[in-house]
Amino acid sequence: MSLTGRTGDPRVRYQDRWQPHRMEKIGSIMALCGREPIYGVSGPGTGTSVVCRIEPEAASRWMPEVDDWTDDQLVALLDVTNDNVKSLMTRLAVELRNPGLAGDLMIELIAGQLMIELHRSRQAAVQVCSGGLAPWQMRLIEERFNDQIHDVALKDVASLCGISVRHLTRAFRVSQGCSIGSYLSRIRMERAKSDLIAGESIKVLAPRLGFSSVSSFTSAFRRDVGISPATFRRSFR
Repeated sequence: MSLTGRTGDPRVRYQDRWQPHRMEKIGSIMALCGREPIYGVSGPGTGTSVVCRIEPEAASRWMPEVDDWTDDQLVALLDVTNDNVKSLMTRLAVELRNPGLAGDLMIELIAGQLMIELHRSRQAAVQVCSGGLAPWQMRLIEERFNDQIHDVALKDVASLCGISVRHLTRAFRVSQGCSIGSYLSRIRMERAKSDLIAGESIKVLAPRLGFSSVSSFTSAFRRDVGISPATFRRSFR
């Protein structure tokens, strides 16, 4: 999981499944199957990430080994949007930086929960439903949301995609499995974590991300990440 945002436009392909020309973009959280070798490319860039590697023997303690990953499920692993996985990986990062009482046991328990959540995500990653957004529409939406993460006018986004607001909201949920509001909240929290690691002031960060006050930002961050922004920032000093 990238804590500071992906830079360099990284893309990967599954070597044994995809043709060389097919390269898919990866999200802030990427999960890999041990038996599926990948090839990746990226431009220059730096960042901070947390990596959790679970050996097959340990993984089998929580979930049976799975060999029948579909293409759609493998694509979904390159951009894991499960909020529980995100919270667990963030908790793991904090624990690794600042080990507490019974730290090894805590990490083991977090790893177990990660395996369960990833397999739940796999079950949910069925064949793409009809009625979703086209890839070019999602790219336009992602670019707009990354440039403007609050006070977004849905009519402008819908116009950008050549569809109605009603169609946009329905198709977006089909494509992403969440509402536009939830998606924007996720982007804001990812931006918040990156800026906090860089040492940004919470008082400056809150209004920049569209929060009416520091307390509302703190409450939203704690609800999403599980700890306060101040605690999160201290963990990476």
